[in-house]
Amino acid sequence: METIKMKDKTNHDFNMTIVDWERPLVPEMNDEYRQITGKDGEHHDKERLSNQVIRVEFFRKNENIEEWFESRNDIIEWLFTRDEIKIQFDDEPDVYYIGKVTSADVPTYYRTAIRFWVEFTCHPVKYGQDVTTTETVFTYNGTYDKTPFKITLENVTANELIVSVNGVEIKYTEPLENATVTIDSNELELRVDGKLKVFEVEGYFSFLKNGDVYIDVNTEADITIEFTEMFL
Repeated sequence: METIKMKDKTNHDFNMTIVDWERPLVPEMNDEYRQITGKDGEHHDKERLSNQVIRVEFFRKNENIEEWFESRNDIIEWLFTRDEIKIQFDDEPDVYYIGKVTSADVPTYYRTAIRFWVEFTCHPVKYGQDVTTTETVFTYNGTYDKTPFKITLENVTANELIVSVNGVEIKYTEPLENATVTIDSNELELRVDGKLKVFEVEGYFSFLKNGDVYIDVNTEADITIEFTEMFL
């Protein structure tokens, strides 16, 4: 790792080099094993993945005290953000992280050479390309097994609408006439012509997994699928 980019700037814009880093191989899994009375072994409970904490150590040489104090303020401004942002590391060029700086021990004193650690807290998954397709059969290359997606169906006319994604069905039970239906598994929403529907919906919202994806619709419609690749 030599370069970190965020907020359209890199560490090189501040004459900082990366001398060390710590990054987990995979996000921490909070799985639990519970004993069950009368049964051998333990029961496995799947839990959510934890955020990833990435630590990076920077090195910088300073020309003089005035130059350091001016540069220090610029560095702090670069590192500080209230909201989560896109963070890119050059040794993983095809993906990016979403997160923010949660700790930084930038020195307040002057020295001709300084080293300090910065801690980034990021989402448990990494993000790749934004994909839009009109194909109902395609291959998903991401490695995260709960990747959300959005399906938009236009010009839908049917007594009821059934959409199946790799065998997982969701159904809208009311009649439709030239309607636009959106199914968003990130927001867990089904909308008809922009209006949220709840009581008319049966079945399950599905997610993408690595491999081939098959989408079936029980009526004619113009279909668009949108998702962002996600990786562990």
